[in-house]
Amino acid sequence: RAQAAGVRQQVVPAVTAASWPKLREVCQLAPGLYPAYGLHPMFLAEHQPGHLPLLREWIERERPCAIGECGLDFFVEGLDADAQQAYFIGQLELAREFDLPVIVHARRAVDAVVAAIRRIGGLRGV
Repeated sequence: RAQAAGVRQQVVPAVTAASWPKLREVCQLAPGLYPAYGLHPMFLAEHQPGHLPLLREWIERERPCAIGECGLDFFVEGLDADAQQAYFIGQLELAREFDLPVIVHARRAVDAVVAAIRRIGGLRGV
């Protein structure tokens, strides 16, 4: 449908480490699709501390067009705010280091997201 509507290029975010390989495969097979790799706060239960170093490896090797979708979600109950912050800050630092834009998720967390982005500095967004 997107192509029929005239869309020629799309950024497609992956939201868990487990989804990165499949997204890479899909984007390699479909011209005009560009991957972004990230750790989305809604999938916090699936993330592990080793995923941030793994994300670094993926960025170095795969050269995605962006990092994300990542951010903070204070709407869903039971999502550990401190853990969300740690993953978000880690991804922002990678984005700054590799000069990549960030696809940001912010639900009932806009002030905290803006504060984190300002604290890290030197970032671009999508």
